[in-house]
Amino acid sequence: MRALDLPVLLALLGALVGCASTSVQTQDSQPAARICQTERQPLSALILWAPDWRADQKDVAAREAAAQQGLAAFARQPRCYSRVRVERLPTATPLTDEQLRTRGASAADRPDRPDRIVLLTLHELGPVLQVLGAGGPVSGGTEVVLRTRVHDAASGALLAERRTHWRDGGAFVVKGVATLPQDLRAALDAALSDASAAP
Repeated sequence: MRALDLPVLLALLGALVGCASTSVQTQDSQPAARICQTERQPLSALILWAPDWRADQKDVAAREAAAQQGLAAFARQPRCYSRVRVERLPTATPLTDEQLRTRGASAADRPDRPDRIVLLTLHELGPVLQVLGAGGPVSGGTEVVLRTRVHDAASGALLAERRTHWRDGGAFVVKGVATLPQDLRAALDAALSDASAAP
């Protein structure tokens, strides 16, 4: 049996001890108002979402299926809102204020009328893998990049706009697509939080 060279041996050993960690970076485009419910004020939400993939994005259908599963899981057990309904938009083109008011008004007479309308644009959802130098260690994991705009459903007023980059991985970590629905749900929990909002 041929002996393994040192870089291959180190990579194999690293794969055995590598562990993933989660990082979340958020960037608010404006000072965020309170967007989540409180014990005294339960809130419901309508999430309108669309992908905005890069031009060379692979496996689009599989990514969108994973996104739909993740959004459904988020809607079943929301943290920020007491009730969530999810609808797919045909395009990632932003809705105008008038379109938002129309959406809110059209839902006003429904039993599940929302208090908030969340526009979600999904830019990235998938595994990432990077080799650090020739023959060097592997760094990988999964990532989610999304932008959320939270509006008051009655008036259409913008309450918050946030870009969220969620990543789970690290050195010697290789992940596939199996966790993508859970990853999106976790990224949404981070995006739709009042961590940086005014009290």
